[in-house]
Amino acid sequence: MAVSTLPLENSLEGLWRIGLFSLPFALVSSSAGGFLLVRRSLQPIRTVIATAQRIHAGNLKERLTEQPTGDEIQQLARTLNQMFERLDASFRQMVRFTADASHELRTPLTVIRGNLELLLRSRPMADRELGSPEAKEIVAQTLEETEQLSKIVRQLLELAQMDSGEIMVERETFDLAELTQTTAEQMSLLAADKGIRLQTEPMSLLPFSGDRYRIKQVLLNLLDNAIKYCPSGSEIRLGLSRNARNVVIEVRDNGPGISGDALTHLYDRFYRIDRARSRELGGTGLGLSICKSICEAHGGRIEVESQIREGSTFRVLLPDCIDVASGGAAKTRQAGHTETKQATPGPLRSRS
Repeated sequence: MAVSTLPLENSLEGLWRIGLFSLPFALVSSSAGGFLLVRRSLQPIRTVIATAQRIHAGNLKERLTEQPTGDEIQQLARTLNQMFERLDASFRQMVRFTADASHELRTPLTVIRGNLELLLRSRPMADRELGSPEAKEIVAQTLEETEQLSKIVRQLLELAQMDSGEIMVERETFDLAELTQTTAEQMSLLAADKGIRLQTEPMSLLPFSGDRYRIKQVLLNLLDNAIKYCPSGSEIRLGLSRNARNVVIEVRDNGPGISGDALTHLYDRFYRIDRARSRELGGTGLGLSICKSICEAHGGRIEVESQIREGSTFRVLLPDCIDVASGGAAKTRQAGHTETKQATPGPLRSRS
C-alpha cells in the first residue's frame, strides 16, 4: 500500500523550474503583443488627430480620410468632416462679407474725399460756401476722418483678400539690401521731421526670392510704427543679415517699449496699445496683422522683443530661397540686369 512520492516531487520541482524560466518570456511576449495590437488599433485615431491638427483657416477645404470600416472611427471622421464643412462655409461667408463691404465703401469714400478736397482747395468756392473759419475747420476735420476711414477700408479689403486666398505671392529675385536701403531713405524724411534718427547698418548684396511689393510693405509698416511711437530724439536702426536658414530684417528702436500684456495681442486686428494716442497718430491697428500675413505667405514669421523704457526690436525671418554658394544664380534686379519672375501659389494673389 505504501508508494514513494519522490518521483512526483521531482516532477513538480521540474515544472516549477520550467515556470520560473518561461514566465519572463511569456510576460515580454504578451506585453509586446498587446502593445502592437493597441498601437495598430489606435493608428486610425492618430491619423485623424494629425490631419485635424493640419487644418487651419488657410486650408479649411482639406478633409479627413474616411476608411470604409463601418466602426466608430469612420463615424468620427465623418462627423469631423461635416464640422469642417460648416466652418469653411461660415469662414468664406465672413470673408466675402468683409471684402464686399470694404469694396462697396471705397467708392463713396473716394467721392466724399474728392468733394471735400475740391471744396477746400478752390479758394473762391471755399470763401463763398464756407464763410466762417469754423466751417472750414469742420470740413478739414471731416476730410481727415474720411482719409482715416479710407485707409481702414483699404486695409480691411487687403486682409479679406489674404484670408480668402485671393492674393498670390509673385516670386521674383531682387536685391533685398537695395530694397531695404531705398525704403529707409524714403522714411528718413518722415523721421527727420519728428527729430528721430533713422540709421541703416552696412548692407551687402543679398539676393532674395519673394514678392518685392509685399516685402517693401512690411518694411514701411514696421518703420512707420517705430517713427509714430518713438519720441523726439530717439534712434531707429534698420539691419539686414542672413543666417544658415533665414534672411533676417531687424527694426530696433530705443523708444518707450511694449508691455508684456500688449505683446500677446500685438498682431490682433484693430488692437492698439494706446487707443487714444494711436488714433491721434493715425493708427488703425491693422498694420502688424498685414505684416504677419505677408511673412507667413512667404513661409516666414515675425518676432518682437521689447522692454519698457528700453525699446523694441521687430525681427522678420524669411526663408532663404537663394543658393548662396552659387552667388545668387538667379538674376538680380539691379541696373543693367534683368529679373526673373515666378508665380508661386500662396495665400497672396493680387495687389488691389
